[in-house]
Amino acid sequence: MPFPFNRLPWGNQNRLRDLMTPSELYQMQLALGGTQNGLGQLQRCRITDERCRLYRLKFCYEGSSKTFIDERTAQNISKLVYYMDANYLDKNEVTIIEHLFVDASILETESEVPRLIHPHTILNIKLIFIGLQCDTLEYDGSALKKLASLCSKECRGLICWTKALEPDVNMPLIFTLFPNLNKLHIYVDNTDTWLEDLLEIKVTGLEYLVIFLSKPGDEDAMFSQLNVESLYKLCKAQPPNFLLTLSFYIKGNHADSSVWNFLKPYFRKAQDENESIQLIIKEENFEHRLLACYA
Repeated sequence: MPFPFNRLPWGNQNRLRDLMTPSELYQMQLALGGTQNGLGQLQRCRITDERCRLYRLKFCYEGSSKTFIDERTAQNISKLVYYMDANYLDKNEVTIIEHLFVDASILETESEVPRLIHPHTILNIKLIFIGLQCDTLEYDGSALKKLASLCSKECRGLICWTKALEPDVNMPLIFTLFPNLNKLHIYVDNTDTWLEDLLEIKVTGLEYLVIFLSKPGDEDAMFSQLNVESLYKLCKAQPPNFLLTLSFYIKGNHADSSVWNFLKPYFRKAQDENESIQLIIKEENFEHRLLACYA
């Protein structure tokens, strides 16, 4: 049975402040609200949109320089290391982290990812980036569940740059773990049903969706796994400002004519970038893109 905090003697409440880390003090004061207590002055905090990086190794690269991590900037748990740029840590305030960058190679471990990264920080992850460090790993659903455990229920963005996704990393799982997503970048080489899955689970509220199809192919096979009517239904189910980007790896010449034939009669070529664009189709090297509007 919980013990009411305010039943503690005043001196014990003062002593607890000395024993707490800054993040523990902040969360305790938040829980107590405006009730009178002996925890003293309110703990300062700030929210940062700088990325916190999660690495397996004990060093990382900042620009061209190799930076070795010491115990003042990292907490080692089960061989995993959180690295933070100490320049934006202030010992007198709590930093609330909202953006997390993850090296995909750390997820091969069976260990749980640690929640504590520094006594002056709190994780409230709303945007998560999965790095491109190793595309030979089998990145499966259990790894994604580990990352979801670090995120707040308000997590809005998942940016996944690794191609090594197992078939169980699918749209139903992603939107079960992150039900409030409105931004998603992901490779779908592991499944041909991503579009049907999105329609079946009735995903709405997306701001933008970037789909990477990296398997090499020619213009005749480029859209063989897609249905233009389903693309149209997906776009229309989202808010008016929704933007869908399809990125392909195409052999040979640009496949403009094949694209426009495929998109009829639901989409047409945009006259310029000032029109309301719903669909971007581009090559994976980002040098050539086609802009489409509703027909």
